Amino acid sequence: NTEAPEVTTVPETKDSEPTIDEIYLPATHKYSVWYSDYDFESEQLHYLYDLCQQYDIDIRFVLAEIATESGFRSQVKNKYSSATGYGQVVKGTAEWVYENLLKRGDYDPSRHEELMKDWKLNMDIMMRLIKWLNDRYGTYQKTAMYYHGSTSYDSNVDYANRVSSKLTELFGITMADIER
Repeated sequence: NTEAPEVTTVPETKDSEPTIDEIYLPATHKYSVWYSDYDFESEQLHYLYDLCQQYDIDIRFVLAEIATESGFRSQVKNKYSSATGYGQVVKGTAEWVYENLLKRGDYDPSRHEELMKDWKLNMDIMMRLIKWLNDRYGTYQKTAMYYHGSTSYDSNVDYANRVSSKLTELFGITMADIER
């Protein structure tokens, strides 16, 4: 009897580091079950990751900001202000960052809502603002406080605490864990 020997296969083991998608997308995808307009996928994550690398900003902080601001929805618009997009950037801030920090020419405030629903532009403005705030104030706690932009100190502190809570919810860390 000449039966072929049984072939056994060894499951492949993964020797490489986890990908950006494997690290960060699972945390953001919990929002996809809450919001029908959730639209933060691999393309957005990689674009954001590149900006974070360029500006030397912890991506977990920015993801916590986006979770706090928009729940990872690029088309969301605040009904009480001009805040729009992933970073919920308001008109005056978008104009100032676009013209003074990004130096891209004149910003058309009459098209603000349309412009901020462009997720790449929204991320460009949000990230450049975060970089400027972080350089100016030196901590993620203060960056979050001033990103909120309220005239009330207590409101800004409350907002920074909400961002820190999102860090814990998404990644099991606090603001103190990412401070340099």
